[in-house]
Amino acid sequence: MSEDIRWKTKAGFKEQGEVRQDILDYYQDTTRQRGYPPFLLEIGLRFDMNKPQAAHEYTLIIQHLAHINYEQQKPKQDVDMLLEPKTVAPASKTVDLKPFTGRNGWPDLRDRMIYWHDAAEIGYLPGTVDYVLHDEQIALTPETESYFYSSDAVNLPDYQQGSRPYLEKVLQETTEGCQTDRAKALALVRLIGNPDTSPYRDPAYIDMYGPNYFERPLGGTEEQVLQKGWHMCNEITRALVFLCQIARIPARTLFLFTDPLTHVGGHAVTEIFFDGKWNLVENNQGVMFLTDGGYFASAVEIRDNPAIVNRRPDV
Repeated sequence: MSEDIRWKTKAGFKEQGEVRQDILDYYQDTTRQRGYPPFLLEIGLRFDMNKPQAAHEYTLIIQHLAHINYEQQKPKQDVDMLLEPKTVAPASKTVDLKPFTGRNGWPDLRDRMIYWHDAAEIGYLPGTVDYVLHDEQIALTPETESYFYSSDAVNLPDYQQGSRPYLEKVLQETTEGCQTDRAKALALVRLIGNPDTSPYRDPAYIDMYGPNYFERPLGGTEEQVLQKGWHMCNEITRALVFLCQIARIPARTLFLFTDPLTHVGGHAVTEIFFDGKWNLVENNQGVMFLTDGGYFASAVEIRDNPAIVNRRPDV
């Protein structure tokens, strides 16, 4: 698989017209303010367009941002870039994670309320893997942060080679020729971020449920998630995490929550460990964020410096 294929985005690179700056500004401003882009209906109402016109403008924007990502970001995120590994923080003082686990894991009452609001919206049955991942997560607090970003957390689960042959095949084909953990991680990120063009997408799902992503069934094994070829964030992050772990690269899922006074909901992303540090991946688009030193940013680096995200013109 060539590097160019790894970097191709869902929208492709065939712009059929010029992007309107006012619509682009609205798209990016709205996305940055609330965390997700405007819907076609919102664009149509804002700029007095019918649905086909709004869809056309929306497609132009996505393709325009894809060009920026390819032309400006790819050279900065070259898979063959060799960076001096960061020094991982030493083992933390012993932290008992149990009090910070589950629905009452946040010391602050408002934080617990945000989590409970989001939990009420989850569409998975109790006992399923996606439900359990949500229900048993550990809160990121000052007490637990020292653990999560120390050498204590850079570990791998026991994996028995040959127990997940399909995932091993996906890993081998996707990372063929990759020599470093960085290269392997970026190849897997691009696979997960481009389900529409993934060679592992099973057309039978479209035949059964139609082209609408959200008419496809929830859940499933990591193998089935790859075959469904869709963007349910909490599902694709566990597929990405599992592929990384099979490749002997530490990885973990993060859940991000928004304030229910503005929008009840959240988003699942991934952190992958390479270059001696944790690196955040927005899995739905396959996007990562660079620090000034050329390294990818972790979740806490972005939390402490949101400009890392906002200065990317394609985001």
